[in-house]
Amino acid sequence: MYFQKINNTDGNTSLILIFLGWGMDSTPFLHLKKAGSDIVLAWGIPDADTPRIYADLLSRYKTTAVIAWSYGVVSADSLISDRESLRIAVNGTVTPVDNLTGIPKHVFAITLRSISAENMRRFYSSAAGRSPLRGYFMSHLPERDVQSLKDDLAAYATLRSNSPNKMWDKVFIAANDAIIPPVNQEKAWEGFMIKRTDDAHLPDFQRIIDTEIPDKTLIAKSFSRSKGSYEGSAYVQKKIAETLYSYWTRFQDVNNKDILEIGAGTGLMTKTYTDRVNLSRLTLVDIAPYEDIEATIRDIEGGDKIKVVSADAEEYLSAVEDNTFDTVISSSTIQWFESPRRFFFNLNRVLRTGGVAAISTFVSGNYAEIADVAGRTLDYYTLSQYTAMLPETLKTELTVEDSDVCTFENGKLLLKHIKDTGVNALNSTPLSYSQMTELIKRLDMSPRLTYKYIYLIIRKL
Repeated sequence: MYFQKINNTDGNTSLILIFLGWGMDSTPFLHLKKAGSDIVLAWGIPDADTPRIYADLLSRYKTTAVIAWSYGVVSADSLISDRESLRIAVNGTVTPVDNLTGIPKHVFAITLRSISAENMRRFYSSAAGRSPLRGYFMSHLPERDVQSLKDDLAAYATLRSNSPNKMWDKVFIAANDAIIPPVNQEKAWEGFMIKRTDDAHLPDFQRIIDTEIPDKTLIAKSFSRSKGSYEGSAYVQKKIAETLYSYWTRFQDVNNKDILEIGAGTGLMTKTYTDRVNLSRLTLVDIAPYEDIEATIRDIEGGDKIKVVSADAEEYLSAVEDNTFDTVISSSTIQWFESPRRFFFNLNRVLRTGGVAAISTFVSGNYAEIADVAGRTLDYYTLSQYTAMLPETLKTELTVEDSDVCTFENGKLLLKHIKDTGVNALNSTPLSYSQMTELIKRLDMSPRLTYKYIYLIIRKL
């Protein structure tokens, strides 16, 4: 397998590693970029050295996001674990040649028999379909010799997995995929977080990079800017925190426990329990600057037992030693995480046997009005998707779904409410002035906002 770094910036601590499909090399994708990240492209058949090279790459970076496309999905499937920050499969399966979950065998056989320079151009044209990227792709085709293409495709005939690695976070399936039947992909990824698009087999990698890999620095800045307005506007979040406390205390004697709170923020959740609990040790983690988090504990009794950590909670948790905490609490936070699967994996590690996690988070249907009007919002999971991520040794003691509908005088006040409570729900690409004006105009017709959220009480067996 070949690995090629396509940018030359020094000092980046994040890596985006893209596994390309059959027939590819780096030529059509040299334009990809992400501020603060190195990008490495991988293609070809994994060999004996591939696991070592992969592990070495991950060891050089603080975070690694893996995007695997087409036949690159099966190449990446055996390599990914809990170490990556995010794992996305795009228009591919772990069974490359399969009548039900891959390319049908007779189609594969015909393709293998008929590989030629002329037929490869037809293949590339079919992969590009009617994609807006078609012109660029067809004028920057991979520079592969026919024999290497034959060798690779023949190898894919035996490269497969019995089922997808459970660590995949998201799966993209294109409705206009002319290479791997979308219906086969749907069957292959049952139970996973699926994002359906109208794309061709060729994905828009730049769009995926921009929208699916969040800039945690910008998130931290956004939350810091809203700290003065948060508690005055976050009345739903305050209700959720109080309710989460009541559920938590039903399933655990909360006194004298080693507690980790993830997403402490302005202390909305912290203040619901610190004056009711005899603290043994409390660790507060948030992506906000240290001074912002520290300010939340200045008036809390027992502050000498509280440790404040300013960090990306996902990365912090991955570095915590096993069996460290009796309790993990997180209110209205994990919807921002790149990889909830990784979070639950590490939650299972850091909890002591018998320990409890009390979690609330927003789910699919949250901010539905924004999605309907603007056509985009955050990716929210469902309750069943969250529970399906839990390792076998994490038992759900309680699951509750709830919702609230907030009304506003007009669309502008609705959007101000979203801004005042933190990062907005319109993903990473900001709206233009004309788009924002049109959005407010449309929201004026029904200025209401739906919150949909769940509570999870989980016990480590």
